[in-house]
Amino acid sequence: MDDKTLTVIFSKDRPLQLDGTLRSLKRHCSDISDVGVRVIYLASSSRMKSLYRQVMREHPEVVFVSEADFRRDLLLILAEGKHVLFLVDDALFLRPFSIRNLADSLDNHPKAIGFSLRLGRNTDYCYALDKPQQIPEFETVADGVLKSVWTVSEHDFAYPLEVSSSLYRSVDILPLLGKLEFRNPNTLESEMAGHAVQFRDSHPELLCATASLAF
Repeated sequence: MDDKTLTVIFSKDRPLQLDGTLRSLKRHCSDISDVGVRVIYLASSSRMKSLYRQVMREHPEVVFVSEADFRRDLLLILAEGKHVLFLVDDALFLRPFSIRNLADSLDNHPKAIGFSLRLGRNTDYCYALDKPQQIPEFETVADGVLKSVWTVSEHDFAYPLEVSSSLYRSVDILPLLGKLEFRNPNTLESEMAGHAVQFRDSHPELLCATASLAF
């Protein structure tokens, strides 16, 4: 495992959305050249395979992994880097950021389980539950970086382990995933969320930007 931060994007039969994710990531991440971008993709038809090949040509610096065994494929990738940013193929970035700054913030706050790129002071509505949510009590810990306690928060702010747009330390997340059984991104997130309680005492904090970096 080296000091590289990896971005792992999950994609199934959505090459167009994936292209949008990659383009917005490269547009807004100032140090994207220092990030190892991996896409684990699944194409269910020859048409989809052809479209994914087009995306590969458009983004030659990205490593594409055709899904064979999702769990094994992911664990092998995670062993390559110090931090991992999980993304799904309909995520879009809308504000500039540095992945190194996010990783440094995470390392500077060892009780933080992760850095959410989708949360911020603006996320006062939980779309998954279709209801308003209370913004937690934030502490400003760096320029544009907020810290909250997820163990006493609600809805999105109490959901620290997810795969849509969050950064984690591999040393925290890899041992957990090595114990879990999952076969796709949905079951991966379900298992992660179900085991978040084990971090309640050791990592009760969650970082985010002042306003959402991605949605």
